[in-house]
Amino acid sequence: KKQYLGYETGFENLDNMLDGFQTKYLYVIGARPSICKTAFALTLLRKLCQKKVPVTMFSLEMSAKSCFYRMLSSESKLPSWQIRKGVVMEYKQGISKLQIGLQRMFDYDMNIIDTSFTDEELYSRIRYEAITKGKKVFVIDHLGLVRTTNKTANHYLDVGRITSTLHALAKELDVCIIILCQMNREAEGKKPNMSLLRESGNIEQDADVIMFLHRERTVDEACIPTDIIVEKHRDGKTGVVNFSFDTEHQEIEEIKKNSYERVSVPKIPVGASYEKQEALF
Repeated sequence: KKQYLGYETGFENLDNMLDGFQTKYLYVIGARPSICKTAFALTLLRKLCQKKVPVTMFSLEMSAKSCFYRMLSSESKLPSWQIRKGVVMEYKQGISKLQIGLQRMFDYDMNIIDTSFTDEELYSRIRYEAITKGKKVFVIDHLGLVRTTNKTANHYLDVGRITSTLHALAKELDVCIIILCQMNREAEGKKPNMSLLRESGNIEQDADVIMFLHRERTVDEACIPTDIIVEKHRDGKTGVVNFSFDTEHQEIEEIKKNSYERVSVPKIPVGASYEKQEALF
């Protein structure tokens, strides 16, 4: 029996909140620069591939090679700097981990495209990937780097036209589209909200789900506490899911305890003895 309406990621708490990542939906993930948006997207795609979901990523900011190195670091559990430099410490064990990671990634149904696109070229490529190659989940990193073909005097309307077209494409092709989006400078150090999305246009209106990544920049740890705030969910609940960012392997991991969970306190009958009160908990 299928547990979720959408694709399961293995992030149990996030899947429960969103009911999986659903086709015909447009997802927006916002954060300030260097707050692990790409790391989250790559971890998400890797987990979807492990569930045999075919995916495509349009990496307009990072090269496909850099994305591959990050994913290989996560999959092999080797530090990302060793992957980038081609230096493997503890040679035999390291090579074994590398081989296992490469074998797992070889089975992924994933395409990473790092070509610069105009909006019209992007729509055409999504259509091609969905119809010809059967891809079901698309990630665009990030919205601000998509060049508009027919520019107007109002850039906010141009961005809004992109998001509304992507929303329509998601419904037409029965796919899931995830957009990464930068946030305004005013969001620095604050709890994110929808009004702080950069070049928002009609993003708030078009997106079915809007999420924000939030963490402290000053924290210098191997695993940095990171919140994923589900600010808008058209058909479900909102709240906060707690994650940690593994800086060494460029990977996002879920923490089981979440701030959106509510503790149910039983009602204590009037005059109940101490033993009966204790038994209720």
